Amino acid sequence: MTARTLLLATAALGLSACTFKYTPIATTVEVGTTDFSNIDSYKEGKACQTLLFGALPIGGQATVTDAIKDGKLKTVRLVDQEITNYYVFAKRCVIVLGE
Repeated sequence: MTARTLLLATAALGLSACTFKYTPIATTVEVGTTDFSNIDSYKEGKACQTLLFGALPIGGQATVTDAIKDGKLKTVRLVDQEITNYYVFAKRCVIVLGE
């Protein structure tokens, strides 16, 4: 294997990522009685945190409070979480939908 091939393989592995979203089970928002027929009109707030090796926080805060401030929301209708895993880093975001 040449040095160039090894470098390209390492770069490709380092740039690869996997993302998934989910709604936390322990949410404090009652979604059973929420009318989602106008969900497209909801505003979105997002707060993210960068993690080294998936566990050591190195930047940002992924809190519901910060996401509410980001979206300038008065009412919270739904709280989701999005996690993107890179080779060494991970990015965890809290996403809040509301009005």
